[in-house]
Amino acid sequence: MSLRAEAVAGLVAPGGTLLAVENVRTGPLSQRPPWAFTRAEIGSFAEHGLDPVAIEQVDDGIPRWRAEFSAARIRT
Repeated sequence: MSLRAEAVAGLVAPGGTLLAVENVRTGPLSQRPPWAFTRAEIGSFAEHGLDPVAIEQVDDGIPRWRAEFSAARIRT
């Protein structure tokens, strides 16, 4: 996941926002999309320069992560 999180985080412009909505993964990783995320995986965007604003698990019939991250206005 780290490589995917790094690639996605790199697409967020300085001062920008990433909204991520992903299925919740409770079992083994699927071999085909859509790939569901664990809590650690959805939070891993924060390891690549994004600040978590909100991360919540919602269930509208399918358990999902709904997360918002922001990028610093100036990246170091």
